[in-house]
Amino acid sequence: MRAPSLVFFILTFAARLLYAQADDDLRHLTLSSWTTGQGLPQNFITAIDQTPDGFLWVGTRGGLARFDGLNFRTSFANEPAGIHSAVNDIAHDADGRLWITTNLGLISETHGIWQQVSLPANENGQPGRLARSHDGTLLVRLGETVWHLDPRTLHFSPVYGMPAKLRSFAEDGSGNLWLTDGEAVTEIEPGGKTSRFPLHDAGLIKVERDGRVYAGDGHHLYRFEGTGFMRMEKSGTEEFVDMTIAHDGSLWMAAGGLEGISRKTGQGLQRMSMREGLASNDVRLLFEDRDGAMWLGTISGLQLLRRGSFVSYANEGLAAVTAQYDAIFQAADRSIWTGTLQDGISVFRDGRWKTFAIKEGVRRGQVRGFAEDGAMPIVAIADYGLFRWNGRRYEKMPNVPAGYVTSPLRTADGSLWFSIVRQGLFRLRDGKLQSFGAAEGLTDTRIWCLLPDHEGGVYAGSNGGIFHFSNGQWKHEFLELHETVLTLAYNSAGELLAGTNSGLTILGHSGAKTIGRAQGLLSDPVLQLVEDAERSVWVATSAGISRITAPQMDAFRTGRSQKVIPQLFTDHDGLPSRDLLPVSHVLGLRAADGRLWFAMQRGPASGNALPEAAPVAMHDDIAIDGIGQPDETVRVRPGRHRLIFAFTAPSFDASEMIRFRYRLIGWDNAWIDAGGLREATYAGLPPGHFSFEVQAIGRGGVAGPIARIPSVDLLPFFWQTRWFVVLAAIIGIALIIEFTRRRTLLRARRMSLLFQERAAERERIAYLIHDTVIQDLIGATLYLEIAEMELAAGELDPSKPLEGLAARLRESIARSRSMVANLHATSLPEHSLLDVLRLAEAEFRLAAQPAFRVSYTGEPRAIDPLLRDEVYRVCREAIANAFRHANAQNINVHTDFEPHALAVEIVDDGLGMDETLQRIGRPGHFGLPAMRSHMERIGAAFSIESAPGKGTRVRLRTHTSSRTRVWSWLRAHGHGRLSRHS
Repeated sequence: MRAPSLVFFILTFAARLLYAQADDDLRHLTLSSWTTGQGLPQNFITAIDQTPDGFLWVGTRGGLARFDGLNFRTSFANEPAGIHSAVNDIAHDADGRLWITTNLGLISETHGIWQQVSLPANENGQPGRLARSHDGTLLVRLGETVWHLDPRTLHFSPVYGMPAKLRSFAEDGSGNLWLTDGEAVTEIEPGGKTSRFPLHDAGLIKVERDGRVYAGDGHHLYRFEGTGFMRMEKSGTEEFVDMTIAHDGSLWMAAGGLEGISRKTGQGLQRMSMREGLASNDVRLLFEDRDGAMWLGTISGLQLLRRGSFVSYANEGLAAVTAQYDAIFQAADRSIWTGTLQDGISVFRDGRWKTFAIKEGVRRGQVRGFAEDGAMPIVAIADYGLFRWNGRRYEKMPNVPAGYVTSPLRTADGSLWFSIVRQGLFRLRDGKLQSFGAAEGLTDTRIWCLLPDHEGGVYAGSNGGIFHFSNGQWKHEFLELHETVLTLAYNSAGELLAGTNSGLTILGHSGAKTIGRAQGLLSDPVLQLVEDAERSVWVATSAGISRITAPQMDAFRTGRSQKVIPQLFTDHDGLPSRDLLPVSHVLGLRAADGRLWFAMQRGPASGNALPEAAPVAMHDDIAIDGIGQPDETVRVRPGRHRLIFAFTAPSFDASEMIRFRYRLIGWDNAWIDAGGLREATYAGLPPGHFSFEVQAIGRGGVAGPIARIPSVDLLPFFWQTRWFVVLAAIIGIALIIEFTRRRTLLRARRMSLLFQERAAERERIAYLIHDTVIQDLIGATLYLEIAEMELAAGELDPSKPLEGLAARLRESIARSRSMVANLHATSLPEHSLLDVLRLAEAEFRLAAQPAFRVSYTGEPRAIDPLLRDEVYRVCREAIANAFRHANAQNINVHTDFEPHALAVEIVDDGLGMDETLQRIGRPGHFGLPAMRSHMERIGAAFSIESAPGKGTRVRLRTHTSSRTRVWSWLRAHGHGRLSRHS
């Protein structure tokens, strides 16, 4: 246990011990009950133990349960079946390991790991009682034999010298083993020495915290006195099955029959049965926990007796059971007075209550307060007036106007102040009655509370705010407060506290600050305010009694916090109930001894807040997709999962008011306020390592240590692993580099292709110039040379050569213009292949013959422009040859659009060509070599079939599915052509 928790535990324990000495009445303990309706597996309690982590383990005839103060847990991950059978006993060893004996064997548990323990060979006895031994081993009863069990090795060794018939056993601090057999008590010392002490019908044997050995025969209790067992007279119930010595030295006994339980202290013997609230008079077990609370195992459920923060009084000289209480007051002699709705008044003096009712002159009306008047205070009874004790009985005071009288107050100057609603405020001094109204500055007649100031004046709380009486005049003060003021009080800083319909208002030097529902108050109408010795403010509202600690008040007052978390007190803290009558200002007080008193609806209660131990948050369970996991690091397969972290904080003091906050390290480091929820759910978490942290906060704001629940590893898919991400990044970078490289290469290749196209075009132009212009110029030159020779011989008319030359030049000009037109017509990107093939007829036709036809098969489609232009140039050259040189009658052009290819066939019925002409072309002409060059450029198949007199057939076929064939040709030939033409 951490040091802070230990300090809190010691303080709490000491406070409870002092409180116990102040009030030792068994009836004033808080009694809580649990049955199957609250989660017990069965109501017959057979065993109780508390492990070092604070959990209470309860055995029943229906199985095992773990209790954290709020919930019973009966199912665990990887649990053995035996924990759901009848439990015989529960104990824990020195290491905190839990041991359970059941009808199905011996079971152990540590850190959420359960184990079915194998019993010694040939031992068929049913496991029974368990006890810790001084040497660290565990004493286990198996049938009629007791064995030592080593918790670490699980090795059993028998105890020798056993009596024939074993009933029970216990071990003292010296290692002596005590056993009962119904006839005597046997003592076996560690060395093996055996002593026997006769005790008829002895069954119970126990070694208590005082180190002494006790034995019982079911009717009488005996204590070992060195030489034998001596009977203890008047120890408790007449019959008993269990006993224990509590931390305060009191002797508790469980009857196991008709008498319930008893407790014997230095002040006497007290009993408790079903009439006082026990679930059953058949109590079988007594167990004191580490907080000093007593647990009762009955045949009808589990119960807890503990000292709460408050002591409630009822049926102890008070008014009728049905009385409803509405006022509390402390007189000058420190006696406590309480008033009821219609059943008179009661006084608590010298530890006893005494009631005054109609017989003593107290009218049946609502008591609206008390005022100091010696030993017997003045009583204000609504609609009846003020009543004073005349020595024998209460009588009505004369001269008090009729009406709803409330809030009487005796001030230091002897004046008696009181209010009559809707009539105003009155003061009785020296036998004279004086009323105050608008003339004196008191403009509101609905006065609900009065409070003396520190200078002899009086504050009055009304429907219209706060009025202050000073120097004979009333003045409306704290004008920023426009609420109905129901109660007034001072705090230790001298500030005025006002309880209004909207909450608690602090009227300090820096202005008014209100704590309402929005700031955490349990209910808005504040009926009573009381500050305790620790400067905490107790607030009475319609929701009950709550406490705002001094640190919270200071933080709110200074603006460091905008919220408070009140500590609510209920019947679990000793209050008779949470209910108060909706009256103001007279419901609570702080007595001279520091204790607080409240007039609860069902009776008066006194007490104070006990020091609060910091609650310790603990791991409860981890569930992955609804399946519980062991208490160790959990590895979860890849995928989307739903994780539930369950946590708790063992506490038996207002466990339902413990709040939690948590965070998941690795996902979100910010704390999440869970309130009272005890589980956190996460879904769709990414892969990674996660650690869950949780912290418990007590109802008083005390925070416990941060607990870290076993971590969870969510495994990734292979594509979520780090190596995959790195590899993907490398591949991505490589792809980018390759894409960039290929894109750059493609641009270079396109530039190369463009250059090649231009070079090819230059080559074609050169062919055309050679075939036309140069030939014409050569012809003209030859013509001039012949003309010159003829002119020299005198055989020619000089004008005729010039006319012939002019005619030749005109023809050359016409052919040059035709060539230029042809150059413009070779690239027609806006036309399809079929379109440009049809346009070729107009370019070459000079007469009606030959007939020209263009046909196709397949579905015409657009093809790559580069591919189209190369195909067109070949086709154009073939058509030109057919028109110019073949002397053909018919020319047929057929295009076949295959799914992934294109085929063109050009057929004419002209003169044809021989094999030599097909191979090298006509001398001085470059048409056929150019056609083959174009086809080689695009990787197309090209052939010419011709014979003299049989026409010519030109075929070409190329793939069109993608540009890859063009690119492949470029890779094979592009650089060579580029270098060749560069």
